[in-house]
Amino acid sequence: MNGNRMHLVRFAVALAAVLPASASKANSVELEATHGATIAREAAWIASGIPFAKGQLRDASRLTVAVGGRAIPAQFTPLAPWEDGSVRWALMDTRVALPAEGAVKMALTDAGKNPAPAQPVALKQGSDAVTVTTGPLALVLSTKQPGLIQSLSVDGRERITRAGKGPVLTTVDGKEVAAAAPDTVVVERNGPMRAIVCLRGGFPGVHNGLLKYTARFHVFAGQSYVKVEFWLENQGADGRGKTKPEWFAFDSLALDFGVGLGDGVKAHCEGVSAAAPFRVLQICRKGEGRNVPHYTDENFVYTIRSGTETVKEGERTDGLVRLQGSAGALTVGIRHFWQNYEKAIEYDGNALRLWLWPTEGEWPRPAGGFGSRYARRLSKMFAKNRYMLPGSVHKGHEFILDVSDRPVEAVAADLSQPAFARAPAEHYARTDAMPGLFVAGPIATGNRTADFKLRGVERMGTVVADPAHEGSLFSARREHSRFHLGYLTDQSYWHGWMDFGDLSVPGKGHVSLHYDWPML
Repeated sequence: MNGNRMHLVRFAVALAAVLPASASKANSVELEATHGATIAREAAWIASGIPFAKGQLRDASRLTVAVGGRAIPAQFTPLAPWEDGSVRWALMDTRVALPAEGAVKMALTDAGKNPAPAQPVALKQGSDAVTVTTGPLALVLSTKQPGLIQSLSVDGRERITRAGKGPVLTTVDGKEVAAAAPDTVVVERNGPMRAIVCLRGGFPGVHNGLLKYTARFHVFAGQSYVKVEFWLENQGADGRGKTKPEWFAFDSLALDFGVGLGDGVKAHCEGVSAAAPFRVLQICRKGEGRNVPHYTDENFVYTIRSGTETVKEGERTDGLVRLQGSAGALTVGIRHFWQNYEKAIEYDGNALRLWLWPTEGEWPRPAGGFGSRYARRLSKMFAKNRYMLPGSVHKGHEFILDVSDRPVEAVAADLSQPAFARAPAEHYARTDAMPGLFVAGPIATGNRTADFKLRGVERMGTVVADPAHEGSLFSARREHSRFHLGYLTDQSYWHGWMDFGDLSVPGKGHVSLHYDWPML
């Protein structure tokens, strides 16, 4: 669960007895920025949603945020309106210096004096490419050619080149299929603080045209890194009921980037340096013993190899890799590297490959005990040493490409410990902008049945956010069930690329949100 969600859960406890009340004043919202990283950050990026009551805010462009009484550069984007057209949610993009594991007070007003950043984002959309600059960084995304990134440079020096193939899929029969050039290119945000460019396309000749990808690039004012979100998308049917399953079987998938770092490139990871060919791999091995989940938290292992030599082994790694050559450095990392096993990062002397599905993995992991007709149908498709992407599933990963010379710890913090600004709990409750999250408090209708159910909702909402309760989200993160025939007999519970992010309910196995979200 990411930091933002945990913050929301924590202050939900404080709202158990808070009734929706009159809206707080539009021109004054106190915020507190936190990040949890153990290092101080000179320019921690903050992207936080701020809610407003109906009719409270008409123009998000008038919003201003200040630290210590001084307005700082920020960008405010309306995300959702109320029925009367007023702003229900506004996304704040800004950056602020944060002490190690510390917090900073911020004041949000509608004074309309938001200063511009010293190095604003500039975007140019041409017929063949989209170019985004942030001051030191320049990113060029091809709109007509495959490979995604045409160039990534800092201070005029290219670190990623057009030699990369982009997303490369390996089929079950060993054939490599590179993703096609994007079908659509959309500039989703183009502001002085942050720009977002979204590329969508497919894999030619694969899965009857049902296999797609989405790549979303985020660039930030004055910064020398790019955050990328990449989704592999199966547009086929899940196969429940009488529908034919359109699951997709494949061997592996990597994102391939050309690298221009000069001579003598060394890879640095987990305190060791290695020459190319370099590879860091995170897996989870099968557990042993009867009535033990097949894959457990005790069976993680990572290896770092240089050529055929293993230079380091351990239990878990965040997988941050720094490539350093005579012409500069490039730091890369995949968020939730070990939690979303299997994962690998590889550099062969010419190309950098982010293995989102490395050849060493498989899912579902074959095991007996298929009970339902649906499960029996699917079991016929399973095979060792290959992945199955279920029909209708879009699996996403986030990674960072940093072309600065700053420490790896700072890059890791930007990737995995994003800063977050939150208002007092009462502000969220009083705006009524997200009523489903909060416990409404002791409401009585006079109807016995309705009041009984309201008490149940109140207890459930309070329990889920109580760290001491065995039924809370906190407990679910800590606990793992005993042997249980879970989703298609895969016993990954909580970690693994397919079910990371689901809840592990003690005694019942993990609960997959991919049932709940479509229903909602």
